[in-house]
Amino acid sequence: MRIRGTRVCAGMGLAKVLVVESPFEVNLEERETLPAGERREKLSFHLALLEAEMTALSAQLFEKGGHDESEMLMMHLAMLQDDDFKESVCSFIEEGYSLAASIMRGAKEMGQLLIDSGDAYMAERAGDAEDIAFRLICHVKGAAFPSLACLAEPVIIAADDIGASLLMGADYEQIRGIVLSRGSKTAHISILAASLEIPMLINCGDLSVLYDQVRGNPDDCMFLNAVDGWASFRIPEEEREEAAKIKAAYEAEQAAREKYKAVEARTKDGRRIYVNGNIVETQAIDNILKYGGDGVGLFRTEFMFMNKKNLPSEDEQYAAYYTAAKKLNGRPLVIRTMDIGADKPVEALHLEPEENPFLGYRAIRICLGNQALFKTQLRAILRASVFGNVRILVPMISSMHELDQTIAALESAKADLDHEGIGYDKKIPLGIMIEIPSTAILADDFIKKADFFSIGSNDLTQYTLAVDRMNEKVQYLYNSLDPAVLRLIGNAINAAARAGKHCSLCGEMAAEAGSLPALIGMGLVSISVNPASILPLKRLIESLDYGELRKQYGEATLPIPASQTLPAGRG
Repeated sequence: MRIRGTRVCAGMGLAKVLVVESPFEVNLEERETLPAGERREKLSFHLALLEAEMTALSAQLFEKGGHDESEMLMMHLAMLQDDDFKESVCSFIEEGYSLAASIMRGAKEMGQLLIDSGDAYMAERAGDAEDIAFRLICHVKGAAFPSLACLAEPVIIAADDIGASLLMGADYEQIRGIVLSRGSKTAHISILAASLEIPMLINCGDLSVLYDQVRGNPDDCMFLNAVDGWASFRIPEEEREEAAKIKAAYEAEQAAREKYKAVEARTKDGRRIYVNGNIVETQAIDNILKYGGDGVGLFRTEFMFMNKKNLPSEDEQYAAYYTAAKKLNGRPLVIRTMDIGADKPVEALHLEPEENPFLGYRAIRICLGNQALFKTQLRAILRASVFGNVRILVPMISSMHELDQTIAALESAKADLDHEGIGYDKKIPLGIMIEIPSTAILADDFIKKADFFSIGSNDLTQYTLAVDRMNEKVQYLYNSLDPAVLRLIGNAINAAARAGKHCSLCGEMAAEAGSLPALIGMGLVSISVNPASILPLKRLIESLDYGELRKQYGEATLPIPASQTLPAGRG
C-alpha cells in the first residue's frame, strides 16, 4: 500500500515502522478538588524541575555539537517561562480545572494568540506551545515523556504530528525516516529533521491504516522514498527486495558524488562556477566544508535575533561572526545584516502588526529606522573582518537613498572603531541584495556604489509577479523562470559584469536542476545554496556546456534601459 506526502528532506529508508502516540489524552474539561493554592504550588514545583531538566539537556546537546537542537530547546524553555503563559494556567486553575487541563488550556490559548498574529512563522510555533505543555503534563502525572533516545533497531517514525522536542536527544543513527499525516516545512520538527538529513514526508493524510498494520504485524517494513515523495508498507518479500535495490542504487549515486568534494565546480568547457552555502548558524559551516563548498554566500543573521526576549549584544554577534570567519580560513563569508520583519518576527523589537508585512517595515528599513541597532551589528561584523574574508550584504534595498544611508551608517561605525583603536578590514566589501524590481531595473546605477550584488530570487520572483509564494491558491503563478524575472536577473548579472564586480544568486532557484542551466547561460558565476545541495549541483555543473547555454539563454540577458529620471546617488 502506498501513501504520498510533501518532501521535507530527500532520502530513502527501509525499516520497521515505529508509531509514536501520546501515552494519554488530556481532558480539557477535567476538574479536581485539590485546592487552587496547592495546584499552583504543584505547578511551580514541576516547572522548576522541568526547567532544570531542559537546561541540562540543552547543554548536553550543545557539547555534542547539536547546536540547532540546543537552540530549539532553549526556545521551548523560553515559552515555558513566559509570564503570560503562567498567568493563563493559573487563571484556569482558579476556575477549577485540573492542573493538567489548565496547562493544556494555557498552551492552547498561547497557540491561538500566535495564530491570530497573522504571521506565518509565529503561527507555526503554536504546535511548539502544545509540545512543551505536554512535556510539563507528563511531569505532573509522573508519566514518561515519549523518548527516541534508546532505539533497539533502525526505525521509520510514523505519527499524526510530533513536536521537535521528541527528536532532541534521539538516537539519530537508528532513525531512517519520518512520516507525518500533518505538518509544515517551517515547523521546528521539519527544520530539525532537515538539518539532521533525516528523510521526511509530511501531509501524508490519514495514517490509521498504517497504524493498524503495525499493530497487527510489528515486523512489517516500510520503504520511504522521500526523493519522489511517497512511502509504501504492507509490501511482500519480492517488493521488499526491489525496494532494497532502489535504495542501494540511490546510496551508490550519493557515494558517486563524493569525488566532487575535492574538485572545483567547472562546466564541460571549463567555466568556473562558485558554489557557496547558506547558513543560519556557524555549525552549518562544517557541512559546507565537508561537501567542498567555496565559502558562505549567505549568513542569515536574523535567526540570532528571533525567539529571544533580548537582542543579542555586540559581543554575542561578534563571537558568531569571528567563529564563522575562523572556520572558513580565508574562504568568503558573506554576512547579511538582519532581514527581520514580515515572516521573521523579533519579539524584543515589539514591532506593530502590519496588514501587508512583506511590503512594509522590514529588513534595511528597520535598520535605518533604528541606527543604534544597526550600528551594533555593523561594529560586530567589522571587528570580525580582520579574521577572514568577510563581506557585508544588505537586504531589501529599494532606492539609492537607502544605499546612501547604509554607506553612511557603515562609515559611522568605522569611525567609532577608529576612535577606539579597534582594527577591522578597511576595504571590507559592501553588497546589496537584488530582490526588488526597482533595484534590478536600475542595477547599472546601484553597482556604481555597491561592491557586489547577491540576487534573492525568492523575493524577486514574488515581487515581480505579484504572487505570494506562501499562498497555495496562487502557487501556479510563482515561476522563477518567467521571462520578466529572467530579464531582471540578467540585468543585474550584466550590470555587475560591466563594472567588473561580483554577482551571486542565493535563492532556491539556484538549487533547482531546471533553473541552474539558465542562470549559467545568462552569465552567472556564483551561487549560494543549502549545504546539502552543494555536491549534486557540482555534479550537475560538470555536465553543462557554458557555450551552448549562452546561445540558448543569452536573449534573457538583454539589458533594460537605464533610468533617465533617477540619477545615481539619489532616492
